[in-house]
Amino acid sequence: MGITNVSTILNREQIDCNGSVKITLSLHAVPDIETSDIVLVLDRSSRMDGAPLENMKQGALNLVNQLYQTVTDANEPNRIALVSFGTLATVNVPFGGTLPALEKAITELTPQGEANHADALTKAMQLFDRGKKRDKIIVLFTNLDATLGASATSVAQASKKAGITIYCLGLGNAESPNVDAITGWASVPASTHVFITPDPDKLQSRFTELAHTLQKPGATGINISGMLKPDFIITSILEPNRGITFMPNQKKLCWTIDELSTAAEETAVLEFFVQYTGSSSGVKEIFKSLTYRDEDKHPVTFPTPTITVTCRGTGSIIFPEPCPDPIDVTINPCEDSILFDLGDVYLDSLGRILQFDLTIKDVCPHRRVALAIILTENDDMDVPQPRGMKTVTIPAHYGYRCKDVIVRCIKFVVPEEPDEEGMTTLCRRRNFKVQLIAHYIDTDFVCCPDSPEPEPDPEPEPEPEKPNIDILTC
Repeated sequence: MGITNVSTILNREQIDCNGSVKITLSLHAVPDIETSDIVLVLDRSSRMDGAPLENMKQGALNLVNQLYQTVTDANEPNRIALVSFGTLATVNVPFGGTLPALEKAITELTPQGEANHADALTKAMQLFDRGKKRDKIIVLFTNLDATLGASATSVAQASKKAGITIYCLGLGNAESPNVDAITGWASVPASTHVFITPDPDKLQSRFTELAHTLQKPGATGINISGMLKPDFIITSILEPNRGITFMPNQKKLCWTIDELSTAAEETAVLEFFVQYTGSSSGVKEIFKSLTYRDEDKHPVTFPTPTITVTCRGTGSIIFPEPCPDPIDVTINPCEDSILFDLGDVYLDSLGRILQFDLTIKDVCPHRRVALAIILTENDDMDVPQPRGMKTVTIPAHYGYRCKDVIVRCIKFVVPEEPDEEGMTTLCRRRNFKVQLIAHYIDTDFVCCPDSPEPEPDPEPEPEPEKPNIDILTC
């Protein structure tokens, strides 16, 4: 089946200038089945009585359900038949049977007689239609203790010459009488066509391994590459549920997956954030290109959605802390070196400098804004400790409508504390947290008019009787 569905989903339809959007890439795959006609041949001899038979039934039910689930979604469905054997072999469900019929036949198997492998392989081989160009497979499960009737080796050889692939599952160990025999019946190599376990409780896992062998991944060697338009950058990437990602630069993203959907339907998901850095409004394409490649050359195309960008004016830019004045240094022509005295330099900080930019959204005209920036740092016990707070008054703007105000270059000087040996170093990780608070100062900021002549104070009114109130202070 391979890749059955891909999608590119945005978490919003519209953003402002400098706004961000989360993008989710997903691809869904279904395993490919290598066979077209499968005959399941199950040992129901008396030596299977008890736990071996019950575990074999459950493993066979899991196998049939897994194969049937996948193949029935194909354009030309594959077919599964069932043959069981004791003293004689029986065709319980021929090709064309439904999943409920297969499940019922497997559940109703009862132990009887010895194991007649030759008859079982003969009846299985006779079910295949040689006139149809389909892959043909026999899955044989048997107890390895004994066999009845003619040798099954010649039947197995004839089946393989007819183009039938044979897988053998055995209940037993390396010393069981028929290990060499079933290895000879199976197709080569034995490492992928023979599954043996001495533990009846592990039969179900052996059937699961076989189901994986009969399937191949929906896709292998997946490589997804996305290149953004000039007005967008990638700001962060979340870890995908499958595969790995890397970002050569802020414009390009790569996502690789070795195998997808190896045993069952599977969906791979990657989420990342993109920011708009342009200055114009309109409907914008995010991706310059978004390509998919895999080793099987599946024709997959990811949708490339658009997003609406609304820029509320060009925005005001505030610099609460100006940069130091530069010092002019001139070197004359033909001089290869100079000596220049830069004068006095005053110590500004002993530690690190943190600089922040931010945007206050939708600031209405004629209103000043109070902005507080609170900086804390988690100590070794992961307890936040205060490191500083800055308050800034944002001047009112006089535009015709609300717009974004950009505040740049808010700096904190954070000293370095000496370590246990009394040494101060910048080579350690520090974890800070920043909190922002912004409020209007004015409800309607306008300049005050000329003050009129003061009016005389009115006659004082008698003070009301004070109620009995306790005032508590912290």
